[in-house]
Amino acid sequence: MDNLFIWEQQPIKYLNDYHNRVLTTIGPILQQRNLTSEYEWLQRECAPIVRSAAILWTASPILAGISIFVIRFGF
Repeated sequence: MDNLFIWEQQPIKYLNDYHNRVLTTIGPILQQRNLTSEYEWLQRECAPIVRSAAILWTASPILAGISIFVIRFGF
């Protein structure tokens, strides 16, 4: 079961695409409202995930659960 935490490339691409949509949609709104710290936080959280960062699963189980939900239901 150790390999359970290694993501295949397709889910990583899907999540990166989702994060990009979130950043390009919400980011400009935050910038227009001069919410700099919120925008910087969003940039960090939406940074692309690379395959070697699949440790995310073990580092943040809550985020992993949310990610599965997003991937499964297409939010």
